[in-house]
Amino acid sequence: IFYNISGNYETQNITVVNKILKLFGIDSADGHIEDMVRVGQDVRYSIDDTKLRALGWKPVAEFDKELEDIVQYYKENFIW
Repeated sequence: IFYNISGNYETQNITVVNKILKLFGIDSADGHIEDMVRVGQDVRYSIDDTKLRALGWKPVAEFDKELEDIVQYYKENFIW
């Protein structure tokens, strides 16, 4: 059995890219973000997690906090 998992968080991909750049200390206004990212390719992804929620599951994590933790992990552990 497979279940889709959603966090009830919806935003544009470019917004997520800008958040990641900011967490890395890069101001997206300083460069040409469009040169680095294929802007506009993905319009929307939607996940229906009705079956999982029917079992009592609910999200407990917050997107921005999790993103911050992930970026911090890679800053500390990835060999550039």
